[in-house]
Amino acid sequence: LVVAIVFNLYLLTKKHQIPRGILLYDSIALSIFGLFVTFSRGGLIGLGVSLVVFITFLLINKHYSDVKRILLPLVIGLAISVSILYPYLSSRTTVSDNASKERLVFNGIADQIISSQPVFGLGSGMGLLHMKRYSDRPLEQWEVQPIHNYYLISWAELGIGTILLLILLLFPISALFKHKMTTWSMALGAIGVSVLMLFLFDHYFYTIWPAQLLLWVYIGLCLRECFTWNSISRETQE
Repeated sequence: LVVAIVFNLYLLTKKHQIPRGILLYDSIALSIFGLFVTFSRGGLIGLGVSLVVFITFLLINKHYSDVKRILLPLVIGLAISVSILYPYLSSRTTVSDNASKERLVFNGIADQIISSQPVFGLGSGMGLLHMKRYSDRPLEQWEVQPIHNYYLISWAELGIGTILLLILLLFPISALFKHKMTTWSMALGAIGVSVLMLFLFDHYFYTIWPAQLLLWVYIGLCLRECFTWNSISRETQE
């Protein structure tokens, strides 16, 4: 949903984009409301980070008209979502609930696994099978869940292979910032910063195939943007 919202905002900046108007505004509002309905603190933080980064990029590159186009639907979508769901959102403003405590337990288990298997890890997909073995306390059956941190779960299972994985992820994202920023590359950059932040809070990009597909499609879009800029640069020099 965070990715969809940023892509929708990008489409809103395109003067020739069809459909414009009510359909695109509705899509943005529904996506924002859908994200709020998940009550995912990581998702809401990811949305906030992506919006701040995207709008900051637009302002730095003097795309003031684009900022004006996206602010109104953003404010309306956020206002509607908060006003309707506020009584329920207030319960998600704490970090002392069970979900937060469980994440600390999972991260502690990851630390134990990494300490014992720092080079080769446990093997891909093996983390769940060894959760009880590395836990400091007995785990209930429902507590046997993937480590809720992309960086930790990949290191626990892949060992130093995580270095290669992170290079594959970080290189295309960092390469976006080495060229003249277009609105499209700004949107991709904002998504990249948000995704890297979301890695800290959940495992979906590592364990669930739709999120894996989304991640690698996104990396492919980043690489295409970088290769396009390199081709234009070579043609200009020639």
